[in-house]
Amino acid sequence: MAPTEGRPADRAARVTAREVAALAGVSVGTVSNVVNRPDKVAPETLRRVREASERLGWTLHQGAQLLRGGRSAAIGAVVAQLNPHTIELLDVVERALDESGFVLQVATSAYRPDREMKRVELFEQQRVRGIIISPTQDYEAHLPRLRQLDIPLVMLGGASNGLCSVVGDGVTGGRLAAAHLIENGHRRIAVVGGAAPSDQVQARVSGVRLALTPDATLQVLPTTDYGISAGLTVAEHLARCRPDERPTGVVAINDSIAIGVQRGFRAAGISVPGDVAVIGYDDGELARIAPVPLTTVRVSSADLGHQAARLLLEEIACADSGVPHVHRQLRLQPELVVRESTLP
Repeated sequence: MAPTEGRPADRAARVTAREVAALAGVSVGTVSNVVNRPDKVAPETLRRVREASERLGWTLHQGAQLLRGGRSAAIGAVVAQLNPHTIELLDVVERALDESGFVLQVATSAYRPDREMKRVELFEQQRVRGIIISPTQDYEAHLPRLRQLDIPLVMLGGASNGLCSVVGDGVTGGRLAAAHLIENGHRRIAVVGGAAPSDQVQARVSGVRLALTPDATLQVLPTTDYGISAGLTVAEHLARCRPDERPTGVVAINDSIAIGVQRGFRAAGISVPGDVAVIGYDDGELARIAPVPLTTVRVSSADLGHQAARLLLEEIACADSGVPHVHRQLRLQPELVVRESTLP
């Protein structure tokens, strides 16, 4: 078939999805959807993209190949669980990837290393263009396998010299939380959810320990899950303790658990913050709308998601162009947001 009049075949081969998007007045992500998921595109938008493709001599079959070199336009993400913080984070990642024509697919590991690697291998079989993984605590055993993947990969919440990574400084975050409690006179402190098999959680527990004074005590309390119900269960247990044995300061590993702890204490007639101060972690929307607004450690979901997406897109661009890629490890600093749940 002869090339489109006025547009040589070699020029047509160089047309990009971005040019098609500009002519059609849509995003690159929409062009990607027309190529990969036309059933998800409004008829009028579909017509505009197809007309722009024809005018530029860019066929949809060619586009499917040029968009991702024969691979799908999907990016895989593996997270331990879906909670308000990870949902906020993934929303940022998805919006950033959509602007570059990618579609995000999410899987959960339930904090299980074996399940985590099965999800990664499934994404590999599906020939996704890149992977973002929030690893479990035992991910080091899988690092050789992750480094062997012929897929750009970014670790979110874990670090390795052989891979790109973005991580919040958990040690600093835990230290900020515990130091705030110590400064307010608390000496019996508990970390709720602190047994979770996650490097980030264990870093936070280490930070709490670093801030303790010699006269302070620490309990690390496990939970069966990492939602509000887990915090309620722990609070019910602590409420049955003698007042002189009960922690007066609680650091939860996320805001959801902290909200549950807060509700459980209040239901038992224990005042927050009068009897027990409670601190969360993440500073999601729950922290701001809690019955007693929650003091929490903020690691910006927007920053984490933006940086993870940026690193992954950079690595994909290098892979597509044949330019050597230098892996980078980014560590984001947290801050303590003080609200009513810890007021003296």
